[in-house]
Amino acid sequence: MKKMIMVLLMSLSFLEQAYSHINMDLIGKWQYINYRYQGNTYPILDSDLIMTYEFGLDSTSRLHWTWIKETNKFCERAGQYSFSSNELIEFVTWINTNNHYSCSSDPDMQPNKLNKINYKIVDDKLELELDLSGEPIFYIWKRISN
Repeated sequence: MKKMIMVLLMSLSFLEQAYSHINMDLIGKWQYINYRYQGNTYPILDSDLIMTYEFGLDSTSRLHWTWIKETNKFCERAGQYSFSSNELIEFVTWINTNNHYSCSSDPDMQPNKLNKINYKIVDDKLELELDLSGEPIFYIWKRISN
């Protein structure tokens, strides 16, 4: 019995060390729901847009968006992420070659791009702080799965 407890404790210690670089609150799939700019919250500009962001235990991420009425129009990319205090650091590792042609003009769809984004999780919503002409704009996401 003591050996089993010791093995269990060692396993838990190993898991804690293995995942210590990951913010477990961030793990899961998030859907973009609105944004905040200059203190006001606004709905998504394009109600036809569905945008999701996924963060895995293996430090991989996936950003994907599509338009409801246009089934062949989507943008998708993958990356590797880490974090430092309230900063999400992400490196774009893959861009879907079947992306809609308009995706290539989006800063989030650039290969080998390093992004550093302030983030926080409040009331189970993820807030990503971006820059819009020198002012902060917050993209707000709700968790849709763990």
